[in-house]
Amino acid sequence: MENENQLKNNRQLAIDTFREIKNKGWHKNSKQVNKNGGHGNTLEHCFGVRENNLKEPDWYNFEIKSVPKDTKSMISLFSSIPDYPDNSGQFLIDKYGRVDPDDGLRRFYTTLRGTEEETKEYGTVWTKLFKKHDIKIRISMENRRMNFIERQINGSETIEAYWKFDSIKEKSLKMTDIIFGNLSETRKIDGESEFYWDSIDVFWGLDFDNFINEILHANIQFDFRCGVYKSPPEKRGKLHDRGSAFRLKATNWVETCKRIWKFHEHIE
Repeated sequence: MENENQLKNNRQLAIDTFREIKNKGWHKNSKQVNKNGGHGNTLEHCFGVRENNLKEPDWYNFEIKSVPKDTKSMISLFSSIPDYPDNSGQFLIDKYGRVDPDDGLRRFYTTLRGTEEETKEYGTVWTKLFKKHDIKIRISMENRRMNFIERQINGSETIEAYWKFDSIKEKSLKMTDIIFGNLSETRKIDGESEFYWDSIDVFWGLDFDNFINEILHANIQFDFRCGVYKSPPEKRGKLHDRGSAFRLKATNWVETCKRIWKFHEHIE
């Protein structure tokens, strides 16, 4: 009962805090150096969160994310690396990466789906990488793993990497409850960005089985961002994972979230 009451209190605190944020109107970008806009950092700042890379939720039991109105970009949920092989990022760069002719450095960036023949209406089953590799992620309910699969020319398939369900579930605990701030307007005053959020969508009670099911329907995809350092010289060419993560497909993302989380409130 204590946990239930605490959760109820936290939800109400989230609602009350957002209404204070909204009533203040426009909010100046708290991270002007962020070339990607900084609205996510700013919304966290409005909730009183200091920038961090902790595994725990940002604010009370909530992870906080800002989503621009009518976004066409995937929405990051949480980062994750395969359990196998060791040093998987470097392995994937070496095997599947492409050399950038401008700096001569090899990187691996791609987005993979978990659709199968029976769910291919939701997205292409195989990704053709550089006209050389057919790759995908495949959910194995029997082994409780998410596998990175390559299909060979002869049709055989090999598992090149995998994530254990337990590892994914542990990572997902950071977003058991989540607040999406709906960024409705952006403007610049004297060269500095300002943001306005007109509503939030609050979700709580993550259902892990439903999370996995949304991978099968391509509403959650895995985005690899295996980069490397350009400088300083002693780090040049070494792995720099730039946020390989599970991401929500932007199309109907709220409806997807309603299937992933057990409870939802829209607050204006």
